[in-house]
Amino acid sequence: MSQNRKSPPSGKKIAEYWYDRLLDKHDDGTYYCNNLDIGEPACQGCGGWSSNSTKPSSWDHHGFEKAHIIPWSDGGSNDPSNFLMLCRHCHFDFDNEIYINDMKDFIKVSKWLEGRVSQKGEKIKKIIFNHIKQKDYDDLRFMKAYRLAQSKVSLGKEKSLKAYISRICESADAIYMTIANYDHLNVFEFLEEIRKIDKQNA
Repeated sequence: MSQNRKSPPSGKKIAEYWYDRLLDKHDDGTYYCNNLDIGEPACQGCGGWSSNSTKPSSWDHHGFEKAHIIPWSDGGSNDPSNFLMLCRHCHFDFDNEIYINDMKDFIKVSKWLEGRVSQKGEKIKKIIFNHIKQKDYDDLRFMKAYRLAQSKVSLGKEKSLKAYISRICESADAIYMTIANYDHLNVFEFLEEIRKIDKQNA
């Protein structure tokens, strides 16, 4: 790392830079919106946000990562225009899927941002349904278990989306068995049983 390397800009400065550029035009005449509301920090890729943030309106205390558009190693600057504010999983995928060394190629970034929400959704769906198939689970029952597990599994240190979703699936496995044991209950009775189990495991 060069000793002359300047510190990256604050998350707020990056957000302010992109806020004025909410709507951008592709060469083919179509537009993309990068999901940025200056007052409500959210990942510029998937639009996700952290419910664990102690300062919900702060771009610098919200768990987002500053992703270089043109890598520093390729001469990318530390100007706000060369960064995106991304969640960990979008940052990991962006670094693996997008490479430009000239801002003239920014349309690649633009199109990645435009399709990120649906791309991320498809990845998650594929991971979950591969898990269901591998375990030979009932789809609907496992999705109930997955939703419950998702609310209990906090964001870990995994950079890859696959590792994070797989961890939720593993947590959902135990809930799936619980659901199987209480198929005869209505939804309110079932939730009461889940609360009892949570208290026992606390």
